[in-house]
Amino acid sequence: GKVFLIEFSHSADTFGYGADSQLSKRCGEQHVALCTSRVEERGAAHHTYWPSPKLRASLHKAAREMEAVSGEELTCFDEKIALDIELSPSEAALQVLGRLRELGWPE
Repeated sequence: GKVFLIEFSHSADTFGYGADSQLSKRCGEQHVALCTSRVEERGAAHHTYWPSPKLRASLHKAAREMEAVSGEELTCFDEKIALDIELSPSEAALQVLGRLRELGWPE
């Protein structure tokens, strides 16, 4: 079988150094704001976070602690698909399916 990585980013994200000292795309304020609004919209139905006064701070902390996939780790994947988090879930799914079709997956 084939293995692919989906990398989510926001068009306003910039490059910077993370906690691992690796230069990579970093989640910016607009990225965190969009994630915050989506969690708040889903309420208790969100699978990881819940609306609270500490939500934005928790998401900022997670963004700061995020580590980019290393070159060695990338070798474990047959393909990397970059997605803009501004897409709706259905748009993102269609983009992934389109890329998989381009690759001829599944065979």
